[in-house]
Amino acid sequence: MSCGSQATCPSVGDRLYVLAAVLVADRQAEERRAGLRGLLAGRQLRLHWREESAARREQLARAAAGLCQSGVIVCGTGMTAGGQARARAKRLQRLLWELSARGVDRVVLETAGPHADRADLRMIDALRVQSAVRAVLRVEHGDPLAEPLLRLADIAAGAAAMAETGTPRFLKLLGDGLVIERLQI
Repeated sequence: MSCGSQATCPSVGDRLYVLAAVLVADRQAEERRAGLRGLLAGRQLRLHWREESAARREQLARAAAGLCQSGVIVCGTGMTAGGQARARAKRLQRLLWELSARGVDRVVLETAGPHADRADLRMIDALRVQSAVRAVLRVEHGDPLAEPLLRLADIAAGAAAMAETGTPRFLKLLGDGLVIERLQI
């Protein structure tokens, strides 16, 4: 199974858009979920990289390194103002191709809202018709409050976005198991 999340940095000159997916074996999923639930601070309901302090990000990256050994991150620049939907589609297409090539059969993406989720599914259907992803690849959208594994992808996406903008220390903490692909629109 793979769980995916996104990060954007519209203040970057070329407007960075990042999608990340972490790979979790089905037999390890419950153990990983328990570990991620344990990372919530106090009354916190959800981890969200961009809302965490630098010290907390370091804690999260160190913990995530022990919970995910592999994944794919697609970093892309060239997102135009108002072009987030196109940027997401292009990055998602590449991410799903990478996951499909690795034999992943189930992907849970963080929901981006009903409209964007429907657009994702239409694009994925088109990719199947084009044989750009495996026909057996099942993609669904999940709420990060209900699926803790999406927190791993959020950490990876946030750390990658920071690395692309000059702060690589958090991504380095995640280890060498994350493949990074870079795209320019």
